[in-house]
Amino acid sequence: MPWADLVRVELDPEARAAAARALDRHASQLRPLSSRPGDEAVLRPDFVAHFRRDAEVFVRSEPPEPAQPVSAQPVPAQPEPAQPQGTRFDATHARQADPWGVTTRWYERRKRAITLASLPDERLGSVLEIGCSIGVVTAELAERASSVLALDVSEVAVGHARARLADRPHVRVEQADVTRGVPDSGPFDLVLISEVGYYLDPDQFERLLDDVERVLAPAGTVVACHWRHGADDFRQSGDDVHAALLRRPGLLPVAHHDEDDFVLDVRSRDGRSVADRTGLR
Repeated sequence: MPWADLVRVELDPEARAAAARALDRHASQLRPLSSRPGDEAVLRPDFVAHFRRDAEVFVRSEPPEPAQPVSAQPVPAQPEPAQPQGTRFDATHARQADPWGVTTRWYERRKRAITLASLPDERLGSVLEIGCSIGVVTAELAERASSVLALDVSEVAVGHARARLADRPHVRVEQADVTRGVPDSGPFDLVLISEVGYYLDPDQFERLLDDVERVLAPAGTVVACHWRHGADDFRQSGDDVHAALLRRPGLLPVAHHDEDDFVLDVRSRDGRSVADRTGLR
């Protein structure tokens, strides 16, 4: 830390008011989902207080010297090295063992129950889960599947998931950035994409769907579930993610569930209903 270069800048009332308005936009972080235990606000008051201060601290540095031209020919700009996709998610999982409260919040537990109940087959065969986080959904899929490959971009999350699933030899948890492709270890009878699509831009998500269809079994099913409200790091909305999935002509509708908070779609190469699949009609 360059302590000698730190500069404290007092904020005037207008700047403090603007900062407060910006902070209050993060409603999902500052306010509880409900009065139930486990639905408390994500951010602690002492953490929020850090952003309501009357001053900001900056690092003072001298402007760089202008570059001197070395030739008359324009030099093409070099792209900055890309930051690993998992970096921010590593930090999120390092701060909290269950950063989204999937084991404690009633919202998350209920959504998980609805997702699992929507699967058209009781026994799942081979499963690919994209975005497994700490492996809570993975553990429930493992109860119904013959094999599960769970992927997450965060190395920290993968470590938590592997610990949770250590006693399940038919479950494999791997770190993977699906924007670089999906492992060729299919075919998979079920692919689950939950709370992942909005972190990808539309082109990246279309390529992911291409990969999913490539590794999907001839009668395989794709299930997607996404939050419908926005966030600063989303590249598209949850509704846009599902619209892209629904445009896939080779994936037929099996089930659709939407609420104010989330949307869930079940699409399959086998468009039969659960009653047809189980011989009820």
